[in-house]
Amino acid sequence: MRRLTFAVMEDGLVLSRLIPAEDGLCIAFPVLDYDGIGKDEAGNFSGDFTGPLTYNLEKMGIEAIYGLVSHWTKKIPLAIKNEHRTFWGMKPFTPSRRNLPPKQAEILALLDAGPKTEPELAAATNRRARRAHPLLLTLESKGLVRFDYDLLKWRTV
Repeated sequence: MRRLTFAVMEDGLVLSRLIPAEDGLCIAFPVLDYDGIGKDEAGNFSGDFTGPLTYNLEKMGIEAIYGLVSHWTKKIPLAIKNEHRTFWGMKPFTPSRRNLPPKQAEILALLDAGPKTEPELAAATNRRARRAHPLLLTLESKGLVRFDYDLLKWRTV
């Protein structure tokens, strides 16, 4: 049986380790895609450096992180966990909508009707502006919603 464990570095990067691995003790390490910085979706240099940074997972020997990781854990947001599972050739988990707190369920029900901005969600749930943001980030970590940078709106996955 293969087991996947995760480590969170001080800067927030998440590493994963597969036990047992076919090629010894290796980790999946996120490496910043330097060539993609400042490019648009078509791959053309646009000079816009405000977009999200992209990382690619690469396999490295475990000796690359000696002394850098204080503990290993399994408590990682589902979206990140699924990226690492796919990298190691494992089937991704499907997000669960069961047992959501009422506020998160309300936001998710609104997004099921179509993509919405944060102010639209705040107004629809009678909350002040930016009050929907923590709920959206929690739903994103569970793999249930995603921010669409093209529309600048949140949508369900």
